[in-house]
Amino acid sequence: MIKVFLVVILALILTCIIMFIIIKSQESKNKELQNQMDDCKSSYFELNNRFEKLLEENEIEKKHNKELAEKLANISCMSINDVLAQLQND
Repeated sequence: MIKVFLVVILALILTCIIMFIIIKSQESKNKELQNQMDDCKSSYFELNNRFEKLLEENEIEKKHNKELAEKLANISCMSINDVLAQLQND
């Protein structure tokens, strides 16, 4: 009877040790995945900031292109003397 009891206790101890090892390995895997997720998150925010800056620069460029097109349209209606006078004044 005592041998059976010792075998059961030994089996329980081995089971606890194996479960402890499994839990520790899962925690380390979870920590590694969390670090990867944090890296991806920071990369996402960096790319998103770059994208927003590019959108702002694109809007500014569109504005300048529109102004330039308007000036060119005005110049195309002027005589050569008027264009030279405008260039000298600007």
